[in-house]
Amino acid sequence: MRTVDYISQIKESVADLKRLENEEKNPRLHKRMQLLRILKSGLTPYLNKACEMVGYTDKHGRGIWQKYLAEGLDGYARLNYSRAKRGKLTYEQEEEVNEQAEKEGFASQTEVQTYIFEQFGVRLAKSNVSKLLQRLEVTAKVPRPLNARTSEQDQTEYKKSMSS
Repeated sequence: MRTVDYISQIKESVADLKRLENEEKNPRLHKRMQLLRILKSGLTPYLNKACEMVGYTDKHGRGIWQKYLAEGLDGYARLNYSRAKRGKLTYEQEEEVNEQAEKEGFASQTEVQTYIFEQFGVRLAKSNVSKLLQRLEVTAKVPRPLNARTSEQDQTEYKKSMSS
């Protein structure tokens, strides 16, 4: 295996990298900072072992290492993909869905799907609605009663069983 002196090539200190890693909210950038910290701390002298520890393939690890060498920490800690390509809804539309979920709530994915279509004219498949709700951490407004023999009040409180 080829050995590179990562400790001297990485300019930032281990403490700075640990702080940046902990502050990072984006999981992809968090893993990148973790990779740099592992290499700088000397846990392993090999890039492929550090990639294995973080969950990267060797090829991806080499690619982002080259990015660090070429662009420094600023370029390394920046994702080069457009937000518009990620989904059919903009950040503002997602925020509006989140606000509606907090204000009135949704009882089902179908209700969310209908709301999105009526508000924004965007048709989302159920699987994409599910992913959106997971990403926004939205849960059902009123949970489904535990069984069919619950009281009439419990049945009417469950929004899905109410007549609209």
